[in-house]
Amino acid sequence: MKHREVPFHRPNLGPQEEAAVAQVMTSGWLTSGPRVAAFEEACSTYLGSRFTLSVSSCTDGLELALLSLGVGPGDEVITTPLTFVATLASIWRVGAEVKLVDVDPVNGNLDAQGIEAAITSKTKAIMPVHLAGCPAPMKAIKAIADAHGLLLIDDGAHAFETVSDAGKVGAVGDGSAFSFYATKNLTTGEGGLLTLANEEVYERAKRLRLHGIDKDAWQREDGQGFRFYDVPEIGLKANMSDIAAAIGLEQLKRLDSMTKRRQEISKRYDEAFAEIPTIDTPQIPLEGFHARHVYALELTGASSLTQDFLVDALFARGVGTSVHFKPVHLLLGPQKKLKLGSGAFPVAEHYWRTHVSLPIYPAMSDSDVDYVIASVQETCR
Repeated sequence: MKHREVPFHRPNLGPQEEAAVAQVMTSGWLTSGPRVAAFEEACSTYLGSRFTLSVSSCTDGLELALLSLGVGPGDEVITTPLTFVATLASIWRVGAEVKLVDVDPVNGNLDAQGIEAAITSKTKAIMPVHLAGCPAPMKAIKAIADAHGLLLIDDGAHAFETVSDAGKVGAVGDGSAFSFYATKNLTTGEGGLLTLANEEVYERAKRLRLHGIDKDAWQREDGQGFRFYDVPEIGLKANMSDIAAAIGLEQLKRLDSMTKRRQEISKRYDEAFAEIPTIDTPQIPLEGFHARHVYALELTGASSLTQDFLVDALFARGVGTSVHFKPVHLLLGPQKKLKLGSGAFPVAEHYWRTHVSLPIYPAMSDSDVDYVIASVQETCR
C-alpha cells in the first residue's frame, strides 16, 4: 500500500466563503452587523429555535446561557466527565460548582439513570453533552429536569445537525450552545451559537454578550445619528464578527451536502470494519439523528491491541487520529478543583482508554477513505 497523508481534519472551504469574506472587507462593516443578523436568522430557521444569538465560541455561549438564566455562586450544575474542559469552564466562570455523573458505556453520553442520585438542594441545572454528534437521551433528561424544576442547558459543540429523541438539538430545553470552531461540521473559523427558549432571557443574553450595553453597534448605526447607550449590568465580550458570519452563511448553504458526505464516509467505515473482531463501530441511536462529527472506533479487548498501539500504527501510515476525550477529572487543573482522581468515573475512563477517532470530513476523497480503511484493517486484523 503506497504511503499517503490523511490528516485528522481538513476544513471544507471554497470560493464561496472567500468571496463572502471579500464582500465584508469592502463593505466597511467588519464587526457584528448585517451578516451576523442574517446568520442568526438562518440558523434559527435551520434549528427551529425561538431565539438565537451568534457568539465568539461555544464556551462563551454556555457561560451566557448560565448567566442569563441566573445560575451562579451556590448553585450546582450536573454534567459529564467525558467532554472537553470548556464545558466545565463555563460553569466555573459563573461561580457555580460542577457535579459529574458517569456516562453510558455504549455512546459515552451522560447516563440519565445516574442524574437522579446526583441531585441535591443546590442543583440548578443539567448540562448534557452530545458527544461526537450522537444525541444524548434528552427525553429522559428533560423529564428529570422538569420533575425537579431544574434548568436544561445542553452543550451541542458536536451537534449542530443532531436530532435527539425529544427533537432537534437547539430547540429542546432552556438553552443550547454550538461550536463553529475550525474542526466542526459547520465552521466560521472561531465562533459559536446560543439558542434560548425564553424572550426575557434572550434579551438579557443579548446585552451580556457585548459588555452589558443595551444597544449594540449595529443598532446604534441606524442612519439616525449617534445614540447614547447604557450598561445595566456588566457582561462579556462574546460577539461574532461579520467576517465569521459571512463564512457561516456560505457553510450553512452547503451543510446538507456536507452532512450527506459524512454519512457516506461513516457507512463505508461501518461496513469495512464490521467483521474485525478487535474493534467495534459507533452505535447509532434508534431515535434521532447522529451528526457524525466524530467517528470513534472502540477496541473490544478481543486481542492485545491497545489505544497507543493503534494511534502509533496509524500515525506511521500517515493517518491522523485523536481521542475524544480524556475525562476532565483526570486533567490537572480540573482535578485540583474537583478533588477527584482515577477511578471516580470508571465508565468514562474505560471509554476514553478504548476509543480512537478516525478522520471524517467532507474534504476527504474516496481514495483518502480507502487508505484509512486499509490502514485500520492492516493494523487491527
